[in-house]
Amino acid sequence: MSDHWCRMATGGSYRGRRRFTNTRENLHRGGRPIMYEGIHNVAKEPDFLDRLVVIEVERVPDEELDRMFEDARPAIFGGLIDMLVCGLRNRSTARLAGPAPRMAGFALWGVACGVPDFEAAYAANRQAAINALLEYDPVARAVRLLMGRRKR
Repeated sequence: MSDHWCRMATGGSYRGRRRFTNTRENLHRGGRPIMYEGIHNVAKEPDFLDRLVVIEVERVPDEELDRMFEDARPAIFGGLIDMLVCGLRNRSTARLAGPAPRMAGFALWGVACGVPDFEAAYAANRQAAINALLEYDPVARAVRLLMGRRKR
């Protein structure tokens, strides 16, 4: 499933058989941002994690969250519109300082929108997601344990 989600996140297609036939094919094309929300990490593959922006949100009571959001709504909307205008103005001249990540278009858009230190924050987010995956992976733990025992 990870490969299919990667294709959907970055644009691509999937060719499969039509239901109840062996000869006719369906071609599914797409490319849309995907949002997951949940307690468990559904992303298990490094290539999929590399395409994610992981955000941990602390629990806030619903009534308090609603009040805080309503108070901040005009400022949030205004800030998003300002960033959109900046991105549209700068998208033709924006350049990435480092090597392009898998989600190069997303990274370039963040730079064009003028988000301070966007490339570094995005790289740190991707690395943190991979570290979290490795922390719970039994094979990765075994390799780390083995390498820790290795004499230099």
